[in-house]
Amino acid sequence: MTRRRRLVVAIYLTAVGVVTLAPLPSGAATELLGSGFDKAIHALIIGGLALVLLWRPEPPRLPAALAVVGASMAVAALIELAQIPLPYRSGELYDFLAGASGGLVATGLYLAMRGGHARRAD
Repeated sequence: MTRRRRLVVAIYLTAVGVVTLAPLPSGAATELLGSGFDKAIHALIIGGLALVLLWRPEPPRLPAALAVVGASMAVAALIELAQIPLPYRSGELYDFLAGASGGLVATGLYLAMRGGHARRAD
């Protein structure tokens, strides 16, 4: 990964951390956005992370694409685990599932747009 890509990933992860861990009154996000919209935001945030990790001039190899799916799921899990002890947030299984599915769908769409599949490692 190039220095520029590492910087973009770091900036994206910092923004995700701020957005997902910022103090909000209990239930404010759900009240403001609605429960379904909240899940869509989780999917979009983690899907965006997958796209940032995947973006490169050549199609990724299959192990790299699988690693991105795993990393996306790990970040979704870490967000929810980090929210559990916070008095103004709550970690939820459905938020994790929405985020994890966002990473999986974004990876699948990226691969489909880049030629239908990842290249096999030789």
